[in-house]
Amino acid sequence: MAEGIDKKTGFCAASLFSLLSVLSAVLSSEYFVFYLVLAQIAAFLSVARAEKVHRSREK
Repeated sequence: MAEGIDKKTGFCAASLFSLLSVLSAVLSSEYFVFYLVLAQIAAFLSVARAEKVHRSREK
């Protein structure tokens, strides 16, 4: 699933979703929870991909 996702791209996406969630919360929008969930998913996928790459380089 995360095979084609570069780890840096995932971390950038997570940062972007986090920033959008803060802006949505400041603007009293109800979508900030949605952006927080997307940020958590992007960060999780990026960490999982980075761990997989790190383990493959150790071998």
